[in-house]
Amino acid sequence: FLMSSGLPYTIVKPCGLLDTPAATNELVVGHDDETKLNPPTISRADVARVMFEAVMQPDKASNLRFDLCSKSGPATTDISKVFEAAKYPWQQAHEQVVV
Repeated sequence: FLMSSGLPYTIVKPCGLLDTPAATNELVVGHDDETKLNPPTISRADVARVMFEAVMQPDKASNLRFDLCSKSGPATTDISKVFEAAKYPWQQAHEQVVV
């Protein structure tokens, strides 16, 4: 209902939640539970960080619905890249080619 209401939204579907510090792992986005991570987990603090940035950056986060997990790797610091990665292919900006 929300997605078809015409109102802006950001729906974040976190993987299994952990009580660990934020910004210690790489954030991973996916769609339709297709993220193949073992175990599929994320810090509650990272989820809060992404939600906060969604409120602060509505131009980048509006009308997105995505799974959010984390994996070992360099910590994700630029949350706007998470929002860009969360877009479906038809939502991503395409450069216009003039022939």
